[in-house]
Amino acid sequence: MRIRPPDAWILRRLLCGHDANGELDGLPEPWKGMAAHLAGLNKKARSGAWTAMLAARPDREELVKTLEAIDPNGPPPVTEAKRRAAHIGDLAGFQSAGRFIWPSWLVRAHFNLLSSDPKIGKTHLALFIAWLIWFRKPWPDGQPPTFPEGTSTLWVCGDRHQDELKERAAAFGLPPEAVRLNTLPAEPYGGWDLDNFDNIKLLRELVENEQPGIVVIDTVWRATRRKLSKENEVNLLMDPIISIAQECDVSILGLMHLSKDAETLGRRLEGLARAILKMFRPDPGQPDRRRLEVIGNFKELPPLGVTIRDGGCDFDSTPPEEPARNSGGRPPEEREKARKFITDALASQNDRKATALLSEWEKGGGSEGTFWRAMRDMQADGDLSTDGGKGTGKPMIFHLILQNPQTP
Repeated sequence: MRIRPPDAWILRRLLCGHDANGELDGLPEPWKGMAAHLAGLNKKARSGAWTAMLAARPDREELVKTLEAIDPNGPPPVTEAKRRAAHIGDLAGFQSAGRFIWPSWLVRAHFNLLSSDPKIGKTHLALFIAWLIWFRKPWPDGQPPTFPEGTSTLWVCGDRHQDELKERAAAFGLPPEAVRLNTLPAEPYGGWDLDNFDNIKLLRELVENEQPGIVVIDTVWRATRRKLSKENEVNLLMDPIISIAQECDVSILGLMHLSKDAETLGRRLEGLARAILKMFRPDPGQPDRRRLEVIGNFKELPPLGVTIRDGGCDFDSTPPEEPARNSGGRPPEEREKARKFITDALASQNDRKATALLSEWEKGGGSEGTFWRAMRDMQADGDLSTDGGKGTGKPMIFHLILQNPQTP
């Protein structure tokens, strides 16, 4: 057991002829037993007893050096307070404002992810979030604002789109100081390369100095040359960024593209994110409409509908859906045209050869498959019957079945 400076001070004083005045009670073993033995001897006998004690100790040289370095006539050395492990109650001081900045959408003090196909509107949505934060507006689903008015956002322009960001922020009505960059005024196009440790250090410094509502990395994959499909390389990139989020109590939102399977390119980023937002354009017939979804380790809220417009976004609770897909073949309206063609032709002259009708239909630009599907629909509805055809050795004849024929 290594001796502490205050305990060595007591032994040193005893060896120098001082008396112990209650200090022995606080000594741990084995020093307490050694000090008590010395205190019970006369002052001249203490040195010899101490030498005998040292003979049996393997750490005698270290003990001698420690005691010789202490002034027996000076004050007792001050011992640093013992440090304790943090417990979860200590987190309250770092998360006093709650777990989220946008409840159940953006997690405070963590890395969040927003993914979509290219050109769907990730930057546009992130700028709208910047607008909400700066002007202290309610969140898109009506939840109350989180930050005081005039809170900025901080951007890492991985896409090197600083000039575009400036123009678009102005279109949103944001003043220049609302959208800050991870760089210094002398180098406004810098700070985007997150493989450069100086830029990571600068990010921490600017987060501490500016206290932004959120940090946006737009986009993550363009801010690094690391392979985001490899776990070790993703960890090298993201560990210091997540540390900044946690230690500086700031939300970080990384923007990324989706794969054809609607998963984030570099799926390992999803494993690190506390909230994963995905934005889709499911209906080509509504080019300005988006669907915004979120998943995370919390109770997820229903998707939101988003309408992209110049200088902002509008939100609603009825997100667009993917249009119902045709089961195959021509669109239903084409089949209805074929059905009407067959009905009209047979109403003019009933009991006609199918091949003759098909020839007339194709001359008008119709499809053979649509013709036969319309025929089967009419049969199923009881509007058409046929004779002959394949395997009979006779041509197929169409018969129009008159519904409720009039009796003369």
